[in-house]
Amino acid sequence: MLRGNHDPEQNIFADILGQPPDYLDLKGVRFIPFIDKDEPGCNASRSRFDIKRMYNLGVEFTGPLVFLQHVPLFPPELAKGYYNYTNAAEILNAIKALPNQTLTIAGHEHAGMPMINSGKDHFIVAPALCETPFQYLIVELSNHNITYQVRQLLTQQVD
Repeated sequence: MLRGNHDPEQNIFADILGQPPDYLDLKGVRFIPFIDKDEPGCNASRSRFDIKRMYNLGVEFTGPLVFLQHVPLFPPELAKGYYNYTNAAEILNAIKALPNQTLTIAGHEHAGMPMINSGKDHFIVAPALCETPFQYLIVELSNHNITYQVRQLLTQQVD
């Protein structure tokens, strides 16, 4: 699990839910989580170390890559969101240099954002499960095809 800006500080969060692994390989897909630095305006930045880690873990793997972080990352010329990375261009250049198909999944922007496709690279923002209508994403990666559905929890009104 990754910490969001409404969660306790990282050390408290990790004590409760654990530290995410450096990466996780599952059924031919590599998942790489990031705990990025908070920046003013509820934006974020990724350290040079983590950009290099992202690239190195990606280039050594032959399957699709899924990057997980809290703050949305997307090419600013393809979408207008409220939040992004202060060093988005640097991160996006490293992603573009990878030969793999990539999917970047984020949260933070509570309404979510539809998937943005930029060649082999894809970017999506999951809606907030913590707010009505309690939505979440189901993402499928198969045969170099990425599909997703937005679903919501079934709720009943209590009298």
